[in-house]
Amino acid sequence: MMQKVFVIIFAIILDVTSGSNILQKKFLLDGQDNSCDFNADTLCSWRNVRDLKAGEISDDFDWTLYGGSTPTDDTGPSFDHTTGTEKGKYAFIESSAPRVLGERAWMESPEIHSLGQSVVCFRFWYHKFGDKMGNLSVYHHSHGPRPGILVWSDVTDHGDRWLSAQVPLPANVNFRCSLREPSHHPSDGYLGDIAVDDVSVGNGYCLVTPPEASRSNVTPPP
Repeated sequence: MMQKVFVIIFAIILDVTSGSNILQKKFLLDGQDNSCDFNADTLCSWRNVRDLKAGEISDDFDWTLYGGSTPTDDTGPSFDHTTGTEKGKYAFIESSAPRVLGERAWMESPEIHSLGQSVVCFRFWYHKFGDKMGNLSVYHHSHGPRPGILVWSDVTDHGDRWLSAQVPLPANVNFRCSLREPSHHPSDGYLGDIAVDDVSVGNGYCLVTPPEASRSNVTPPP
């Protein structure tokens, strides 16, 4: 069966840092490497971007693995989603100093092989807790400079809890997922940590979760 190839990218643009971070992972959807919970103390096959091209947003710092409470009070998770304990790991961006307005961080995956599917479902869990929380968005990218077309966006501070997210994506083109926060004054920026966990791609269509985050025009296959 013909394989269709695409890419996932997470990008975060911090409030204080205007930080942008992209996560990607290589998936073979009929194999075992279609998800990552970060508990092996690695980013799996996700990597922080080092090879941005002309016209793409700059990369200034990285996504990092963490367990337990983030270093700053009143923002970020206290435990991972997978295990619900301080021993579990998640990927997050730290919005405190030395981060400054305009910095960005990207993490991305190699190609993803969907094995003939026309639509796939990208799923992840996310944590948005902080007084200066910004926008968390997912972008679809098929060609040209990153990040691409907005397909999912959540602007809400949800408190200290993990939330489930999913969005359908065409499986025959490259796409990227971008998490974005609007700017605020640097002195207030430390209350803007964002974390993600249990990222995966599965075959088939799915409804957008939460529904109010939908910016997607992908419909179920006939």
